Amino acid sequence: MKNEQPTESTVNEMLLSRIKFKALVEILEEKGLLTENELYTKIEEVAERDFDILRGELSHSKKEVKS
Repeated sequence: MKNEQPTESTVNEMLLSRIKFKALVEILEEKGLLTENELYTKIEEVAERDFDILRGELSHSKKEVKS
């Protein structure tokens, strides 16, 4: 399998997603609606439940872009 470098567009998309995630977490923490422990517990839960599905969706999207 060839090691492909992400495009600038992909890097920008990933960066924007991380910024949005961080902003949402900060708002929820500031409002007292979320603790760091709750966040990491939920991340683990969602990753365990949805990882394969989300990876498949990303893989499918990548194939559509190449076509």
